[in-house]
Formats: sequence, C-alpha cells, structure tokens
Amino acid sequence: MLSKELLIGEIRKYNDPYYESFVGYPKTCQLSSEVWPIVFSTYAIDIVPQTLGVPQGEILARLNILQICSNNDYDIFIEIFTRAITQFTQMVASGMIMVFPHRLQGIPPPTPINLRPAFDAGMAGVTAKEFAEIFAEIVDTWYRTGTAVNIDTGITVFWS
Repeated sequence: MLSKELLIGEIRKYNDPYYESFVGYPKTCQLSSEVWPIVFSTYAIDIVPQTLGVPQGEILARLNILQICSNNDYDIFIEIFTRAITQFTQMVASGMIMVFPHRLQGIPPPTPINLRPAFDAGMAGVTAKEFAEIFAEIVDTWYRTGTAVNIDTGITVFWS
C-alpha cells in the first residue's frame, strides 16, 4: 500500500538532520541521483495493484537525475526532476501487466505532476520536515490518481 508517511520519512532520512533516522545529506550530485530513486522505490514497492516495474523505474529516475548534475538552472532542475519521477511512475504502471494471476493494464496518473510548489517552498526556507510533507503530499495525491484496468473483466481500480 502507498504510504505518504513512509515517503515523508524516506525524504527526511536525507534532508533533515533533526530526524531520528537521518542518514546524512548526499554529498554529491552523483549520490543524490542514487538516493532519490531509492526514495521513490521505497514509496512505490508495495503499491496495490502490485508491479514488477519498480527496478526499471529506479534506473530511469537515476539516469534523469544525473542530468541535473551538469545544470545549475532552477527551472531546468524542476523539469528534469519531474521527468525522473514521471518516467519512474510510467515503469511502475507498465510493470502491473506482468503480475500473475491478473492481467492488468497499469495507467499512470492522467495529469502531469507539479513539483514546483514543493521546491519553491524549499527555496523560500521552509524546514526540511515541511519540505518533505509538501513533497510527499503532492506525490501521494498524484499517485492515487493512477489506475489499473483488469484486461479480462474491465474492472478499474485506483492505485493505493
């Protein structure tokens, strides 16, 4: 099951020194490109319906986030980060068809995700905890608009 609280905790592991489970800030862009896909994966791994697409999504997210390393433009950063989570999510959806015994067509959230409010809040000086909560609210709300359609019966369920 998707858990906004889990996502908040995963983000805080890497951005909030006051969090009891703080691991540390990624010290390089390369490390950030490894951390964020893990955050996404931890959030999506227990999604219902199940998917086998998380590992592939993690690879795509990492490749996208690496592109941020050579760019210092804030708008391009948001565009690349948005593409990273969008492509990750597309792989989550495509991995649903492979889960036995159901034949499902996973359909990613129908509207684009808008991460700008979270990053703008971070730039405006909200606490690390507040950033994690804003970011997680956006992602969790967006994820729950994704659906899966049973190919045999036509029954549609929202991701949870």
